[in-house]
Amino acid sequence: MGTVLDGEGVVLRGRRFDFSGMQTRALSSPAKSAGLRHDLPVRFVAFDVLADGGQDRRPWPYHQRRARLEDILARHRDPLRLVEMTRDRGQALSWLEDEELAAQGIEGVLCKPWSQHYPAGRSGWLKVRPTQPQDALAIGYTGRARAPARLVVDLGGDDGVVLSTPLSVELRHVLAQALMASRTDQPPRTALLDHVTYWLFSRPVPVEVDHGTTRHAATTIRRLRPDLAR
Repeated sequence: MGTVLDGEGVVLRGRRFDFSGMQTRALSSPAKSAGLRHDLPVRFVAFDVLADGGQDRRPWPYHQRRARLEDILARHRDPLRLVEMTRDRGQALSWLEDEELAAQGIEGVLCKPWSQHYPAGRSGWLKVRPTQPQDALAIGYTGRARAPARLVVDLGGDDGVVLSTPLSVELRHVLAQALMASRTDQPPRTALLDHVTYWLFSRPVPVEVDHGTTRHAATTIRRLRPDLAR
């Protein structure tokens, strides 16, 4: 089994996590991805250890797994990085209130019981993030009218136009029905700055989103807001 870590690949632009850059690397062909390694360098942030030395570490309490993870990462350099951890409530709250961390795209704080084994489905963990929903305008979508994948959202102000995270199954179904009912001609197609192509809506669609406090400053569609349509 060797060593198995729980973690996530991230792309850094300066000091900020770049979700769209990670998507670009993940969806690129092997040849193209190799050419992007300098412009979009990927790091692996380690959260936990599941196995080490051929032994299953999931039955261990978290504090033992954390100590083992720190020992493993001490022997390695980039592209591996260790996620920050604290047992001090004041320190955790300061992370949530830190505007600089939020600007970097830090998601928030994940709380794990100190003596808990690694649970199936990660039950018993609590994710705390200081998000506030906001209204925005979706101007287009990726995928097909029968199966929209993501929305292109105009957040206004300095945030500009961004690509959402994948739509939920429910939102895909509702949006697909609306698109198929209203579609008459082939919609115009354009692209974002990172060359992701998308279809334009005939008119913007009001939506409610979470944005700006996730690990990659992701934009998640909470719901459509037809009540705000003009």
